[in-house]
Amino acid sequence: LKKEIVKFYNSCKIVIVPSKAIAENLVKNGLTVPISIIPNPIDISKFKPSAQKDILKKRCGLPEFSLVYFGKITYEKRIHELLKVFALLSPKYPKIKLSLIGDGSERKNLEKFAERLIIRDKVIFFGMLRDQNFVDAVAANDIFITASDTENQPLPIFEAMALGLPQVVAKSPIDEYVEHGTTGLITESYSFIELSKEIAKLIENPTLRQKMSENSQKAAKKYAIENIVSEYEKLYNDFIQIKY
Repeated sequence: LKKEIVKFYNSCKIVIVPSKAIAENLVKNGLTVPISIIPNPIDISKFKPSAQKDILKKRCGLPEFSLVYFGKITYEKRIHELLKVFALLSPKYPKIKLSLIGDGSERKNLEKFAERLIIRDKVIFFGMLRDQNFVDAVAANDIFITASDTENQPLPIFEAMALGLPQVVAKSPIDEYVEHGTTGLITESYSFIELSKEIAKLIENPTLRQKMSENSQKAAKKYAIENIVSEYEKLYNDFIQIKY
């Protein structure tokens, strides 16, 4: 199937993809035409919390400090790895909780897994949330975490940035969007143990968290609809001037 896709793409004048990882994969599979990387956009205007974080935490039943993953609750998202990460952190930081926002086929299995890890009472399954309820629930948390390594382009990372949440991600093809040490932290290898260590660094350093929060909101502007549209306009204008 990949060969057929690449064969079709090679009949085009230019190929646009949302990430470096996809571009590299296409080239690896034989793509020879020019390729341009333009991320998918987010509507920054929608990511505005309705209240201060402390108020949102009370509404959502969250403690002073909490971690969040949001997106599909499916096996390929590797949320079971996040539960193992949280199980490592929980004894050292007994007051923190983990928020899982979204729904999917793996939810019941994850609830049972949380019980086996003896952390079920500290993991909140919010289910599917929409619009302002979703924005407020995400904004009520302090760090966005993910162990997924199968995304074409992880929009939740951009959305977390827009809400000022530092990101901690495992080393994988999706880490290209996280600026290590600036908007978040990336592990040196794919490991739930390393993930827990990187999260601990941010838990224990509120000054660094605050700086990464500010940097994240600035970085998110790169993915605003108007900026991505400008990138497409420039690409199209440059392209139509090329004579074939």
